[in-house]
Amino acid sequence: MERDKGDNNMNNIKTKSGAASLYVVIFTTLLLGIITLGFIRIMLSEAVQTSETDLSQSAFDSALAGVEDAKVALLKYHECISSGGEACEAIINAMRAEDASSNCDIVREVLFGRVGEHETIIQSDTGGTGAEMEQAYTCVLISENNSNYLGQLNNNYHSKVIPLRTTNINELNYIRIDWYSGVNANSVNGNPNLTKPSSNLKTGNKPAGYEDNANSGLLPALSSSDPSSPPVIGVQIFQTNSTFNLSELNNNNGSNTNRGALYLTPHPADSPTSTIDIIENSANTGFAASSDKAINLPTPIRCQPNDNTNTPFFCSAILGIPKPYNGGDRNEGASFLRIFLPYGTPATDFSISLCRSNNCGEGADVMPFVGVQARIDATGRANDLFRRIESRIELVDVYFPFPEYSVAITPDLNTKDPIVKNFWVTKNNWSGSADSGQL
Repeated sequence: MERDKGDNNMNNIKTKSGAASLYVVIFTTLLLGIITLGFIRIMLSEAVQTSETDLSQSAFDSALAGVEDAKVALLKYHECISSGGEACEAIINAMRAEDASSNCDIVREVLFGRVGEHETIIQSDTGGTGAEMEQAYTCVLISENNSNYLGQLNNNYHSKVIPLRTTNINELNYIRIDWYSGVNANSVNGNPNLTKPSSNLKTGNKPAGYEDNANSGLLPALSSSDPSSPPVIGVQIFQTNSTFNLSELNNNNGSNTNRGALYLTPHPADSPTSTIDIIENSANTGFAASSDKAINLPTPIRCQPNDNTNTPFFCSAILGIPKPYNGGDRNEGASFLRIFLPYGTPATDFSISLCRSNNCGEGADVMPFVGVQARIDATGRANDLFRRIESRIELVDVYFPFPEYSVAITPDLNTKDPIVKNFWVTKNNWSGSADSGQL
């Protein structure tokens, strides 16, 4: 019996071809399954992330609502101080209680008279009660006495006049100023280079005739100002005794003065040790020397990264504060510190601390600012996600008008009188006493 070998070969070819097709289908199915699972995982991850982002934003909005209610509570409290009345007694007592700064329910007590309720439900955008996302602010803390004053200077707001109000103004001997944080540096182009001199980090460029010492040097030119370097800042002090004459604002009385100004210029972290970090005050240096119209050169300040997360600033200076012109007690209602940007740029955060000694850090040496700036610490919730924010609220007007320039010109120099101020030159001059009110 003979077999048809040709038919057998054909069957083998067909069998092998069917197996290859089966393998292709299996691998294609697996590949599509893997791709599908990958897409499902990405979609679920994105959905979870979107949900968490919405919850986080909602919790943040709840915290902001707590801040806004805290502002209303502060306004109501200060109105009660001015007007009084039976309805205000409970509000004043609550805000002045010994544990007021640690009372999470202070806003609810002042605004709604509710005690013991641990959260306030926030109304939602849809007009409901907020139960859709269970939005609420929980703990809101208010403090009007703070260990420092925080602020920002920029091209639009390049000057602030801050009242020096503290527990005992006559114990004030030093002021610490920190400026230019990592946030400011990152908003430009990353951390600044504090090891090599640049336009704002000066180590040289002294004019002919000036001695080569730590107090020599000029302000960097505006055209060479580097926005990635810490800015030059100016600091002015104004103070008086309980009674004073206007002429006492014109000069010093040895190491005592009612007015002075310093310009603090950043220097690299590896600059010589002669760079001034702590400025004592005497008739030859500091505020007193500047008020006597002596040569007032910029003061170099060492700038370097700060590892202390509580004071994340690159530049720090401790300034010795003089006694008033006639010595004795200061007038707390007439003691101010002005901090400003001579160039208006780059923007910088800053912190100011009042101290009894030149060991001006955290601790007993720090004197609180009283009634100058309120600190609001608010925690918001959305479902089970919480956000916490801190805000500083001005309790006084730190932007009231201050003469910024001696001479100003109009933008159009082709006008008839481009110089805003008028001047006369005459040989029939006369002088009068400053105390008489005549100029």
